Amino acid sequence: MSPTDDSAKQPVSLDFESLVARYYHSLYKFAYSLTQVEADACDLTQQTFYVWARKGHQLRMYLR
Repeated sequence: MSPTDDSAKQPVSLDFESLVARYYHSLYKFAYSLTQVEADACDLTQQTFYVWARKGHQLRMYLR
């Protein structure tokens, strides 16, 4: 199977707490790399999870 083969992807079902625990650190590091300001990186990270909490049911996520 190639990495682009859609049949190799599996839907991910994560509750909010699991999602935050899994992705917070990586997302924060990315936000910090963009802003270079700790407070702004925190705000961006929180805003991202807020949007997911409100609209996540409209998104589909896949694991490789």
